[in-house]
Amino acid sequence: MSATKKTGTKGFNSQDPFQNIEIHVEGLLPPPPIVRIEGWQYFVHKPNAVRPVMPSVDEFVAMSAKEKKEFGKLRKKFHSEMPLLETTALSRIHSESIRLAAMNYSAAPGARMGIVLDGLGTVGKSSIAMELGKKYELSWRKNILPKIQGGNFSRPIPVVYATLPGILTISDFNRLITSFMGISVPASATVPWLNDRIIDAMQQCGTSLVIIDDIHFLQMRNRSAQTINNHLKFLASCVSATFVYAGINVEGSGLLAEGNSKENAFVSQTQHRFKTFPISQFTKNSSDFRALLSSFEASLALMNQPLGSLVLMSDFIHDRTAGFMGAISNLIREGANVAIEDGKEQLTRSILEKVKLAFASEAHQNSTTSRK
Repeated sequence: MSATKKTGTKGFNSQDPFQNIEIHVEGLLPPPPIVRIEGWQYFVHKPNAVRPVMPSVDEFVAMSAKEKKEFGKLRKKFHSEMPLLETTALSRIHSESIRLAAMNYSAAPGARMGIVLDGLGTVGKSSIAMELGKKYELSWRKNILPKIQGGNFSRPIPVVYATLPGILTISDFNRLITSFMGISVPASATVPWLNDRIIDAMQQCGTSLVIIDDIHFLQMRNRSAQTINNHLKFLASCVSATFVYAGINVEGSGLLAEGNSKENAFVSQTQHRFKTFPISQFTKNSSDFRALLSSFEASLALMNQPLGSLVLMSDFIHDRTAGFMGAISNLIREGANVAIEDGKEQLTRSILEKVKLAFASEAHQNSTTSRK
């Protein structure tokens, strides 16, 4: 993004983020990174994958070898791109978050109430946060943008998404935001200059939702993390946006208490300004877990998948995945592609056993098996 044109915000890059999107849609290149505006817009506007039209058994049998191969490729692509399945936690978080963001949109100046998605790794926090941003942006573009398009509006960027890389300075953090928004930054830029550019750009672009992923890297025992936390509070007070944090064990990181002792934690501004949504793995034999398996099964593009068979294997699937959403999704989707490749066209225990999962999931299954 080198070309720029003048707008009301100095150094703001208004290059069309969709100018190269067709090559990604055609699959010739991987999607652009989501931490850039082009990648975020690609994620937001790319249609959800649609389950291929399934032939009858007789029609499938009558296919030539070449037709079956092409049909298999189409279905495996669908399994790799399956949209995020709606769960009880996802539905509740999205409805409450969008309601809060809508209320914040017209709130008086000052810091608005924010949201923290807190839980272990691979339970789906980032996916929930990204899907929240997508739903919010699509709703904003439909209901808000048409009413303000005629005003002093540079380019609509209702949602800003950033993921923290670890220990960083205020200048590093600001450059994450300017990089996402396409703001040209000279090497000599100072923190106050960057602050002004970010505040101006968010105002002119209608930014009203800021998602900060991997917020757990802000460990409050580190002075740099305390500085970034104070900077986030400053930005939240200066821009009319709802801030959403997603991270692992955020409460344990000391972020909510801002590093204060238990006795003094009550004075923390952060814990008074953020709603916390704990996100955990699925419990074995829970109705939510069984409902998730049923949803996965109904979404699969397999010819011989008996309805209810995944629920019958729920104990085995839980033993393999420990109930973590990421592991469950990988197991079922990759297993479905194995079932297509070997011609069984259904998920069985033997098929699922062929799928190797991440180290933690494999270790959990081994410990579960040894206890039995």
